[in-house]
Amino acid sequence: MATLSAAGEFRRVSNRCMIIWIAALCFTIMMMLSISSVSRWPPPQQRTSGGGIASWLQAAKTHVRSLAALGEADDPQRAEQTSSNITKPPLYPSGFQLSNISNFTFVINNDVCGYEPVDIVMVVTSDTRRPSWRGEIRAALPSAVLAELRMRRVFLLAELAPPDNIDQMYDRRVAALQAENHEHEDLVVGSFRDAYRNLTYKHLMGLQWATAYCPQARYILKMDHDIVADVFQLARRLAALPAGIADSNTVIGAVFAGTAPIRETDNKWYVSKEEYPENSYPPYMSGWLYIITPDAASRLVAAGNKQPFFWVDDAFVTGVLRHREAPDIKMIDFEHLWKFREGNMFFSPFTMEITCVYECAAEAQASVSQCNMMVGPVWENSLLLRLFYQHAQYCYRHGCTPRRPMPHACANGAGGSHRANMPQAQRDIGDVTS
Repeated sequence: MATLSAAGEFRRVSNRCMIIWIAALCFTIMMMLSISSVSRWPPPQQRTSGGGIASWLQAAKTHVRSLAALGEADDPQRAEQTSSNITKPPLYPSGFQLSNISNFTFVINNDVCGYEPVDIVMVVTSDTRRPSWRGEIRAALPSAVLAELRMRRVFLLAELAPPDNIDQMYDRRVAALQAENHEHEDLVVGSFRDAYRNLTYKHLMGLQWATAYCPQARYILKMDHDIVADVFQLARRLAALPAGIADSNTVIGAVFAGTAPIRETDNKWYVSKEEYPENSYPPYMSGWLYIITPDAASRLVAAGNKQPFFWVDDAFVTGVLRHREAPDIKMIDFEHLWKFREGNMFFSPFTMEITCVYECAAEAQASVSQCNMMVGPVWENSLLLRLFYQHAQYCYRHGCTPRRPMPHACANGAGGSHRANMPQAQRDIGDVTS
C-alpha cells in the first residue's frame, strides 16, 4: 500500500510539473506573438510626439496602407492584371483631384468586385461612427446573398475628426474601424472629415470608386444607409427593361423638380445666396437611392472637378453638375417605369413613408404577398430593417403574389394611417410574419 501511495504521489507531482511547464510555454509563445504584433504598429513616441495628432494620423494611414500592400502582393490577379480585360488602379494610388480636394487619397480601400461578373455595385453612404448599424445591414442583407444576384456592396466613410488631445476613446474608435474593415473588407474611407456638409465628397467618392474599382458593373446603385431597397425586385426589373430604355448615359430614381433652396437661417439645411444664388435647383435625383450607369457616373465625377463645391450633395451631383456640364444625361423617374395603379389611387416603387415600409414588410399579408414598393426609409429601426429584407428574400426564394389591396399609406399623396411610434422590437408587433 505504501508503494502504491508513493507512486500516486509521484504521478501527482509529475502532473503538476507538466501543467506548470505547459503554462510557462504558452505564456512565452503569447508574449512573443504580442511583441511581434506590437512591432508592426508605429512606436508610441511616433504617435504622440513630433506633430501630435497629425503625425499619429499619418502613422495610422501608413499602417493601413502597409497592410493593403501586403494584400495586393498576395493577390496574383491584382498584381498581374494582364490575365483579364478589366484594368484597375492600385488600391492606394497617389493623390488625385476629387471636387476641390486637390490631393485626395483613400485612407482605407477594398476591391469587393474582383474580376468576376457584376451587374450592380452598391455604394452606401454611411456614418463612420455607426459600425453597429453597418453590422445590422450586413446581417439583414448578407454579402453572400448579394453575390447570388451578381451584386457587390461597399460602405462610404470618412476620417473621424480628432479631439483637441489624443485620448483612449479616439484611439479605440480608429482601431475599431480598422478591425471592422479587417473582418468585412467592405469599407472605403476618404481623406476628408466625416461631417454633414462633407456629404458631397462621399457622394462623388462613391461614384469615382465604383467606376475605378468595379468597372465591369452594369449599374451603380447609390444609397444612404438608413434606406432599404428590395434588391431582388430591383435586379429583376432592371434586367427586364426593354432595349434602349436605359442606355449608357442614364440615371434612374425619384426625380425632384422645382425644389428651392431653404433660406431660413435657423434651419439645418439653410443655404445662403453666396452658396447658391439661384432660386431653384435643376431637376435632380433623390440622394436616398438612385441607379446610374458607369459612363454617366464618370462624367458627373469629372464635372465635380470643374464646378465650385456645394454641400447639398444630391441637388449638386445629379442636379447642378448634370445641368451645367452633362445635360444630355438621361434622367428616368421610378414612376415612369414602375408606377402601379389600383382603383383611383397610384402607388410608386419609391416611398418617403416609413409606415408604408412597415405595412409592406410586417403585416399579416407579408408572408404570401408583395408590395409594389421597392425603396423607402427605415431611419435606423433595426427591427424594420430585418423584417423588410426577410420578407424581400422570402418572396425572392419562394415567390409571392402582388399585394391586393396595397397599403393605403403607400398611395401617392395619401395621408394614410401614420403610426405615432414605430415598433422597435419583435414583441411590439406580435408574430405577424410566421
